[in-house]
Amino acid sequence: YGPRVNGETAEVVHATRAAFTTGTERFAFQLGGGPYLAALSLDFVTLRWPHLFWELVHFRVNAFISVGAVEVGSVVGYPLRLDAVGRHEVRFGVALGFASVMRNHEGTYNGFGVTPQVSYLLRRSQHLAFEFTASVLFAVAGKYSDVEGTPPERPPPCPIGAFGLRF
Repeated sequence: YGPRVNGETAEVVHATRAAFTTGTERFAFQLGGGPYLAALSLDFVTLRWPHLFWELVHFRVNAFISVGAVEVGSVVGYPLRLDAVGRHEVRFGVALGFASVMRNHEGTYNGFGVTPQVSYLLRRSQHLAFEFTASVLFAVAGKYSDVEGTPPERPPPCPIGAFGLRF
């Protein structure tokens, strides 16, 4: 009958791992919080390979009234599988793209942002996963607009924690 992993044959484990670790995730959303209160993240089309993932379109907003941060870009990273079939996964990634940080007393900073992030995914099926993410937006190149006086060189980092679903 062959070797078994958690009571499953090697063929079943291999087929399940392939379904859980490769292919395309079409949409993901997360709700959470950060220094500007509420946060919303949307990701469209995540390509997955055994040792790489790429979120083609990544959008995140963390805002409250006249302060907040917005980022639009793409995320690439490494997925670390914690079990034989890939049901438990930790993703280490970095988002690169446009960043805008609005601070009512400093003006609006527009430029390039880098966001390292770590996510834990719990796969319930091939097309559904729960996700917990911690990330920090760093605005690394850009300039302030709509400001009087001398603004700071860059806005402070913007940490965000969030929970959501991937489909």
